[in-house]
Amino acid sequence: MLVKVGPMRARVLEHWADWENYLLGSSAEELPAKMHLHEARGRPLGSRAFVEKLQALLARTLLPQKRGPKAKINKRPRRK
Repeated sequence: MLVKVGPMRARVLEHWADWENYLLGSSAEELPAKMHLHEARGRPLGSRAFVEKLQALLARTLLPQKRGPKAKINKRPRRK
């Protein structure tokens, strides 16, 4: 046996239960389209709470950020 599924399944369901419910709540017709859209955009599919949980676990930004150039940080004090 290569893997014991029981312990891993418990850990997965602890963190990904929201995703499972989200997918189960989608109709059979709209689920493939949702999955394709999220796959194409490179974004995880799930509720905001689920994605925030993923961000914390992975220490990565997964939610879309504000568009446009970032504000410049001026480290020098202004002269009067």
